[in-house]
Amino acid sequence: MQKICIWFLTNSKAFLKKRMFYITVFVMFILCLTIEGLSRDSSKESVGLMLNCEDKGYFEDLKDHLSKDRDVIIYDDFSDIEDALIKDKINLAFVINKSPYDYAIKGIDKGVVDIYTSPGYIYTEVEKEIFYDAWLSCCSDLIIKDESKKIFDGDKNELTEKLINEKNRYLNSDELFDFTLHEYEAQSKENAEDMSVRLVIALSIFVMVFIMSGQQKSGENKSIINCFSKDQRYIYILISLVSTAFVMGVTGVICISFCSNRGILHELVSMCVFLVFTVIWVYIAGLLLRKETAYITLCPILIILQVIISPVFIDMGTYIPVIKFVKYLFPVTYYMLLI
Repeated sequence: MQKICIWFLTNSKAFLKKRMFYITVFVMFILCLTIEGLSRDSSKESVGLMLNCEDKGYFEDLKDHLSKDRDVIIYDDFSDIEDALIKDKINLAFVINKSPYDYAIKGIDKGVVDIYTSPGYIYTEVEKEIFYDAWLSCCSDLIIKDESKKIFDGDKNELTEKLINEKNRYLNSDELFDFTLHEYEAQSKENAEDMSVRLVIALSIFVMVFIMSGQQKSGENKSIINCFSKDQRYIYILISLVSTAFVMGVTGVICISFCSNRGILHELVSMCVFLVFTVIWVYIAGLLLRKETAYITLCPILIILQVIISPVFIDMGTYIPVIKFVKYLFPVTYYMLLI
């Protein structure tokens, strides 16, 4: 037992002196911080709005309607819209050339609104529908007021307001079309950004343990291992993998603690299970792989494979059923299922 403790401490100290460890940790932290920054920046859609006509009636109502689920930025100059789209400050912009009065009462339906967006933005049609809903809501108020004068032969303010209120009530309630809502309380899931952070950390740990196992097959490390007896040799290899996994695991938990609001106990348990699985998996792989070149060839293949089948970006198991079982055979994908 004393030998095992000495081997563990010796390998841990030797691993901490390696330049590769600090480079890996630095890259891991940069990637995690980048993912967190992108998740904050893209948490809410941003839409530009510009009024290019003299009639400003209903402009505030239109803005309020569009602001329910997104940030609406008002622009006075078209060059500012172009600059915002190029620099990705907004996803899409509406330039209003004609007022709702021109559209609803005068019947002008050409060149009313121009839409500007980037080619890669996939929600253009959705934003058009949201704008169309807000636009027609404003137009309906104008139509009611205009038609009321014709129907009632004069300006009946009280009646007109009542009609508008009834219209809004129907639009905002289920009286016109009744939906029965059934709610199921689902288990809480981490968002895509949080899962991406854990994927980066898990891959970093796995790759580092895998590479350290490969380095034992050649050079000075191989000479040291050959000095032990056959039984001690396997124990020493296992302890060296455990020490690498331990150091990387502690670093990974520290990194996750900055990027997650979940309990530290759950993180520790998940990480411990992942580290044990990784050490056993790499140890068994080390018994099958005899040369360091085999590790170099296999490492990128394992990284790509585990990224593809991990349920972070897309769950391939829904399309290829066998992948649901394959996920349990690899440390990183198993860890993603645990969390």
